[in-house]
Amino acid sequence: MATKRRRGATDGAEPVARQRFNVRLHPESYERLMIHCLKAGKRPGRFLDDLIGDHCKDWKVQVNHPALSKGSDRLDGAGDVSRAAMSVA
Repeated sequence: MATKRRRGATDGAEPVARQRFNVRLHPESYERLMIHCLKAGKRPGRFLDDLIGDHCKDWKVQVNHPALSKGSDRLDGAGDVSRAAMSVA
C-alpha cells in the first residue's frame, strides 16, 4: 500500500530557479570534486555555483540580437565579427 510523501518544513522562501547541467569528467576529477564537496560540506552544484561566481567574468550580452529575432538560431553574415574588429574594441 502506497503512503503519502510529506514535504519537509520550509522557511517560506521562494524557490530559486535552477538549470540542469550535464558534464563529463575524468574519473579522477570526479573523485576530487566529490571528496572536496564532502569535506567542505557542500553539494556539487553549490560548489560549482561558487566557482563560477568567483572565477568567471560577467559578460554583457545583447538579449535581442537582430539576426536572432528573424527566427533563426544562426547569425547571418552581417552579424559576424572578425578577430581584427575584436582586438580594436
